[in-house]
Amino acid sequence: MNTNTKNKILLTLISVITLSLSSCLPVMDAKVLAVFKNCTKDTLYIGASNDNNINNVEAIIQPCYEPVASTFDTTGISLWNENSDFNISKSYICPDSSCYYSGDDKLFENPVPRYFFLIKYKDAKNHSWDEIRNKKLYTIWISKKNKDGRFETNIKTEDIVTP
Repeated sequence: MNTNTKNKILLTLISVITLSLSSCLPVMDAKVLAVFKNCTKDTLYIGASNDNNINNVEAIIQPCYEPVASTFDTTGISLWNENSDFNISKSYICPDSSCYYSGDDKLFENPVPRYFFLIKYKDAKNHSWDEIRNKKLYTIWISKKNKDGRFETNIKTEDIVTP
């Protein structure tokens, strides 16, 4: 066998091995657009919107960690169910932990403030969605762009307003 044929066989073998190994790697199809930190002392569910209306939530903010199944009982919790089929069973954000938004760019494309509706786990567990809205058992955190053009990312108790 000549050197040219050996090189072709070696190159083919390396290509097949490389393609086989790369097919085992997980593919990430979500683009993380914003990372936030829950600086409150509460476990929260957080819905995001471009306007100040809890009924118009466009996205649920997700934790940056995989919640342990036994940490919180999420049975019976149903939030924002009229607008979509958001799966919130593992979407609670523990105190002093990070969370993220990934998905549609439209939530962050304009320079207007972003409204984040914060519902405490205990309220979500003990009240229906209608009670939470009617009794205003939620707070609002508004994230505006600073002078550098970036959104505030630390959700702090002193920055939260009641509806």
